[in-house]
Amino acid sequence: MTRKICILLAALMALSGTALAATLTIPDILTLTYPDGWEDCGADDRDDMANEYYNLGFIAGPGDTDLNLSVDLYYFPEFADIRLFEVDEQGTLDYADWLLSDYGGELIEIRRVGAHEIPFAILEIEDSYGPCYIAETLTNGWDLCLSAYAYADARYDDSRELTQADLAQFLQIVDSIVPIVN
Repeated sequence: MTRKICILLAALMALSGTALAATLTIPDILTLTYPDGWEDCGADDRDDMANEYYNLGFIAGPGDTDLNLSVDLYYFPEFADIRLFEVDEQGTLDYADWLLSDYGGELIEIRRVGAHEIPFAILEIEDSYGPCYIAETLTNGWDLCLSAYAYADARYDDSRELTQADLAQFLQIVDSIVPIVN
């Protein structure tokens, strides 16, 4: 009987998606967990602009056509007094509408993450690089943005269409976010 239970649990774990095993820590901001075997490519600060934009990290799946995820931080002074986790549901939807007015695309959901129930607007968009999933939240004018896309082949010129499996993997990473509270 115990062996049957172990086999059943193993099968359920295999069906539930990719196991998350590696951790990305962005000092003073957050940690997130991503699939074992992915590469932590680090932050790319070439385009950083002090107090406006920072690339915080980039992680990539092991295959040429696997999902890639960028973590970025933008500052919007007009939202300096807004802490999205303190506003009501309508305020969160207004923020999502503001994002959609900028990006276009479609709102997939407002997702509340972790013990702090941080609200993330989850969007599906198409930008100049191709199809992309976006997760964004805002506090004190700082917009935390996770964007996920995948290349069509090893040339890394074109992005491929994203799948429901890609979305599930992306949401699993978003769900793993834990803010670093000092």
